Amino acid sequence: MAIYHFSTKPISRKHKSSVAVSAYINAQAYTDERTNRTFDYSNKKGVLFSACYAIDENNQRRKLKNTELWNASEQAEAKNKRQDSARTAREYIVAIPHELMEKDKKEGVKCIANFCDKLAQKYNVAVEFALHDQDYNEHGIGNKNYHFHLITTTRAVSFDSENNLVFGKKTAFEMSDSELKKIGEKRTKDQLTDIRKLWADVANKYLEKHDFDERIDHRTLKEQGLDRKPKIRLSMADSEKEKDGIRTKAGDYNRAIDQSIELKQELAEIEKSLKKYKVLERFERFGDTSNISEQSELFFEVFADDDDDDFYNTASAETLVFKPKTAPAPVAPQPQNNAKNEAVERPAPTETPKQPIKNNENKAKEVLATKATATPPKAQPSPCPITQKTPTPPPPQAKTANREPLQTKPTTPTPPRNDRAEDKAPVKPPIATEPPQAREQQKPLTAYDRPINQYYDILATHKRSFAKQNDISTVKKLYPSDSPIYLNFVNEKGSISLNKGKQTTDLHLEIYRRFREVADKATSEIKRTSEVIRNYMSLSVNQFTARYNIELTDADKKDIESKDRLLKIDDFKNNYVEKPKPELTPNESAKLKGQNIKFI
Repeated sequence: MAIYHFSTKPISRKHKSSVAVSAYINAQAYTDERTNRTFDYSNKKGVLFSACYAIDENNQRRKLKNTELWNASEQAEAKNKRQDSARTAREYIVAIPHELMEKDKKEGVKCIANFCDKLAQKYNVAVEFALHDQDYNEHGIGNKNYHFHLITTTRAVSFDSENNLVFGKKTAFEMSDSELKKIGEKRTKDQLTDIRKLWADVANKYLEKHDFDERIDHRTLKEQGLDRKPKIRLSMADSEKEKDGIRTKAGDYNRAIDQSIELKQELAEIEKSLKKYKVLERFERFGDTSNISEQSELFFEVFADDDDDDFYNTASAETLVFKPKTAPAPVAPQPQNNAKNEAVERPAPTETPKQPIKNNENKAKEVLATKATATPPKAQPSPCPITQKTPTPPPPQAKTANREPLQTKPTTPTPPRNDRAEDKAPVKPPIATEPPQAREQQKPLTAYDRPINQYYDILATHKRSFAKQNDISTVKKLYPSDSPIYLNFVNEKGSISLNKGKQTTDLHLEIYRRFREVADKATSEIKRTSEVIRNYMSLSVNQFTARYNIELTDADKKDIESKDRLLKIDDFKNNYVEKPKPELTPNESAKLKGQNIKFI
């Protein structure tokens, strides 16, 4: 994978000579004329290419001899007040993407030269760079570590009429912040950020040019949203010791960072479980919480970070997103068919349709008998219309104190009628419920249990040559058909296109890499019998990552969980069925029309 490494430091007389640095990066022996010292690094290996030049007024490269350039740079600081600590040059150490160098080293050299040209034009400095590849011991054991060293002058340079190199004033990058503020330039820190970004833009341009999906990022880990400390670069001596199995402090530091990442992941899972426990503990006051399973991830995300106790103290069971289990409502005892009770306790009629009344004939007889024997007491004004005015009787306690309750005959239950829709409807079988033990043993589904193809699509087409917009599809859609699957196609200009920079996360990029490995090198076609494509279509995220030993980063996890929340919303919308409105049965009180009976 392409990595980003970019470091810079000034070269001052107090520590080293710019001539010595030039001798090191070129693996040569050079002599510093100011100190008359010779620096011999001719035994060094791994130098692939080097160049030294400056840009003239016509934006053309003019080749320079490095020994003359850096000796002149040393002499240019003779008038400096601080000669012992004067800065004579600046060194950059930059890692170049491994993929670019493995494909074509000439393109890697062009990429480096392009960056050096832009830097030389920006500050009008002379540059020298050398491409290295050594990261192995004296026995040739190790890995390729492609990087380049770049040395620039600290003063602006130009050419006189005789094409001699002339040193001018210090560049803006070497000035103090107070001096930069006076001339209206950016601070040194901001200039360094621009240079780091310049290298990332140039390298990414060449990666895209050669159809590589990898990209490098100049931003810090914090700016990228990665919560971890940066690792340190091992020196050559430490690298050789680590290769031989000898532990070093720098290596232990990097391993400690890896362990801290794993511990943070475990701690995050523990905190998540504690939040779930606290939420369930708060909601237990409202009733049984067994119906809130751990599958309700969205429920816990909503309430886990809510520390407002007033909400939990004032909330009721109806305001929550779940309904606590309650016992079935007790059946109220059937009141006696007492005409007096009917007349006093019956609620006033409303505009809502009346429910069917059972045994209307018996109740009508009772009411008529009551009206014939006793006159009801004067009641409070009610919304019910009164058709007859009755004289005011004495208090009911005096007349009804010794009265015996009205005896009524028991009524036989009415058989079900066949003319009602609810009687004709078939009886629904009872809903089968899982036993509590089965529900407890069932593990909740997480975002990582979904099929991996639901989160990440791999662009593909069924045409090898120029494909129109309608021909561009995905592997998931083309897999069930009999059409061929191509990861790339040749456009009208003859270049390969389709999957350029479409992978946004490390996991997405890793999936695409697996497809590239099994695809045909000439046609980029993928066979359906390939193990990778079958696993992509059938395995979940956990299964796929475990199968191919892929470690999920924090950015991968955030991306998966955010996509899972969106899928849950879509599932809810697709499975939501509006409950049918209950049909109103005809009012059976209409059968009493014509009998001139009123219920008070």
